[in-house]
Amino acid sequence: MRKFRIIGSCEVAGRQPGETISETDLPNINIDALIRSNHLAVIGKTKETKNAETSDAEPGDHDQLGEPE
Repeated sequence: MRKFRIIGSCEVAGRQPGETISETDLPNINIDALIRSNHLAVIGKTKETKNAETSDAEPGDHDQLGEPE
């Protein structure tokens, strides 16, 4: 599960700019659209998400994790 900081000037899901929010706080919301339009910035992932992603990855396969090359 990703975590985000509200970076736009508008509130998102009842939260104010500067606050943090997670994917579970945004059900049925197009999160990628909020990121592209500079309302949200990804600030991290929860431990559960990191463990799930790394368990499927091959050693050295950073593309699968979404990390820059």
